[in-house]
Amino acid sequence: TPRSSADSDVQQQKLLKAREDMHSVFVTMYQDFRYEFAAFVEDDLGVSPALPLFFEAVAVPTMRMDQSLFCASGWNDNAFGGNSAPPVILRGQHFMGLGWLMPRSRFDADVWPLWTQRWLQTHSATASEAWDQLVQRAMPLSTECLFPTTALTRHLRKPSSKTISQGSSMQDTFDAMSFWQSTQLGWPLVRFRTATVGSPV
Repeated sequence: TPRSSADSDVQQQKLLKAREDMHSVFVTMYQDFRYEFAAFVEDDLGVSPALPLFFEAVAVPTMRMDQSLFCASGWNDNAFGGNSAPPVILRGQHFMGLGWLMPRSRFDADVWPLWTQRWLQTHSATASEAWDQLVQRAMPLSTECLFPTTALTRHLRKPSSKTISQGSSMQDTFDAMSFWQSTQLGWPLVRFRTATVGSPV
């Protein structure tokens, strides 16, 4: 059924609030503290104990050597069954968010110019882009993001969640995704190769 005007207004206010929150976080992390790298984990995510290891031991040194990398994410849209094990680190031309890391150099060069342009439209009635859509739009076609075949982040099942309701088909899909629960990545199994998100692993 079509959404009522009231429902649309509520969704619009949620979208704008999320963008305002991310604006504040971006300014704090990249401009006030000027961190070389900043990691972002949404409050409705479960995190693998190996996620910090992936960021610190794999993503950061690789990004320092390879300027074509835009970000690293612990999420994988295709982490199902045999498509997700053993853990392999891939590269894809898609910003997945959901537990992600970005160097300040990329934020300053690619994200911030577009973000400030759209920020002027934040309170416009036509401001319909979510914050992650803006980051995706800012990602240059020549860059890629690192991500694991076995997800290192996952959506938590919360009965009171306003984003994903318990028992919903979307939550059931998330529950079926492979999730790496070890504290280690298993270095002999981690390798790099180019892949487009959605391609068979």
